[in-house]
Amino acid sequence: MIHAKYLLPVVIGWAVVFSCAIYQVTAKQRLTALLLTGLLAGWFLIAKLPISELWKSPGDSIRGIILSQEERYKFLPLVFETPHQFIQYFHYGNKELRARAMYVAGPAWALHYRGVDAADQNLRVAAPFFSLPIVSWERFRTEHQQFLLAKSHSDNGWILQKLRDEGGRIELVSPYPSFMLFFVTLGPAHSL
Repeated sequence: MIHAKYLLPVVIGWAVVFSCAIYQVTAKQRLTALLLTGLLAGWFLIAKLPISELWKSPGDSIRGIILSQEERYKFLPLVFETPHQFIQYFHYGNKELRARAMYVAGPAWALHYRGVDAADQNLRVAAPFFSLPIVSWERFRTEHQQFLLAKSHSDNGWILQKLRDEGGRIELVSPYPSFMLFFVTLGPAHSL
């Protein structure tokens, strides 16, 4: 996913390259090169780049949603089903979002449901070095009976499948363009 704020350096870079090319083509007429470059770069910025998005982070989309939910969701942990989604929102989120965000790693369950456990293993190893809130499935189960689950629209996660198998209660709170938010109450634990 390319965020709009990363496009600004690209636009500036191409404006510089374009101005150098125009400068060479127009027999080194600086004013012509600068005017054409300014017009084209300005047009691109105004017409093609969502300026209002430049100062928003990807975490804004979920931050407002979580903060505006009912009182019963206010202090629940927010679990992200996929590692990519977790890293993205944890990195860009504000303090309140980061305080509630966590990734539940269960390499054995990931291997069982998805056939691969690399992401869960890697996040468990990286957690102490980057202060990431990564907890094991077993520990998470003992500490939280209810939580919010942010599930991306891809089928890369294993937690929702595990919850269904355990008979957990899963309520859709809200569907959003990049994820669905569920309120989850755990069912009885199952082992492999």
